[in-house]
Amino acid sequence: MKKLTMIALSLVLMFGMMLFGNSVYAADVSGNIVLSTDKTEYNPGDTVNVTVKFGQFSFASTGVGFAGTIKYDNTKLKLEGVTTSSPWDEVAEGENYNPAKGKFIFYTASKPEANSTVFTIRFTVLSEDADTSTVTIENVDVLDNALPVTSAEVKVVKPQEEPPVENPPKEDDDPGTQTPDPEQSKPSEGEQEKPGNTEGKEPETESKGEYPGKLPQTGDNGILYYGIALIPSIVVLAIAIVIHRRRINIEK
Repeated sequence: MKKLTMIALSLVLMFGMMLFGNSVYAADVSGNIVLSTDKTEYNPGDTVNVTVKFGQFSFASTGVGFAGTIKYDNTKLKLEGVTTSSPWDEVAEGENYNPAKGKFIFYTASKPEANSTVFTIRFTVLSEDADTSTVTIENVDVLDNALPVTSAEVKVVKPQEEPPVENPPKEDDDPGTQTPDPEQSKPSEGEQEKPGNTEGKEPETESKGEYPGKLPQTGDNGILYYGIALIPSIVVLAIAIVIHRRRINIEK
């Protein structure tokens, strides 16, 4: 009976010490979790680096465990991986990091300093539109303490399209600025003429396409020209008739 009583008392004391110890640990931890991005704006397809730090962290003892879940919009961002910083233990997928669910639990045997980086999260921007998404840590557990978290904002912008560059017209393309070729403007040897030498050249007509002596075919001017051309014939015919009549008179 005494043995059973001693065992029961021992169990009660151990249980009480565990509860007391947990309450002490919870009281000794203070601070917050801060997430920040490496750039203020990103384009579609860019890599985003989000650092996770202990901000104003205070802990009396050494040895800290940090567990939580990475939360983000998987339609806008793709989680590529996680890298821890010294003195935190390295990432081992399946042991302390689950990439499919974004869960992690990292540990350090040293005392973390304020504003020290715990790990970095890498994303790729999937969104093709200009918008803003949030990256945060949920279910935070730092030695049974749910410290407050400052989320990071990932701002995506669309790159501006540059206006097409218009090539200025070249001098050769502008008829008003073309310079005549001296070789083209220079007459050939056959075309060169000496002053006053007009031998062998036909006189030029007043207008191109008109030949002297050729009568026009249509219009009032054509009738006039035909009439003028017939006058000599009529005169010759009249003279012939007069001469013929005189011959007849003479024969009579």
